[in-house]
Amino acid sequence: MPKTENKMGYIRRKLFVPVPQLSDMKNFNARLLRHGFEFSEKDHRIKGKQEAQLFMEDRFALMDLQQDPRRALRAQESRQAS
Repeated sequence: MPKTENKMGYIRRKLFVPVPQLSDMKNFNARLLRHGFEFSEKDHRIKGKQEAQLFMEDRFALMDLQQDPRRALRAQESRQAS
């Protein structure tokens, strides 16, 4: 299983198992946001940097792709065999 799915499973189990009972959606959303920030402050288990820092580095690296969307693809001419 890829690492992203492992992380999502971890977060789901920490926040949604057992299924939370809520009476106030605003408080529940605030709790989710708080937990999200807490998760992002933890160090990545392999890279040793805060996950929030790694996320910002990834965002910065991807910014060039937004300037020219064609950079993310490769055009190739091909012919169909009859």
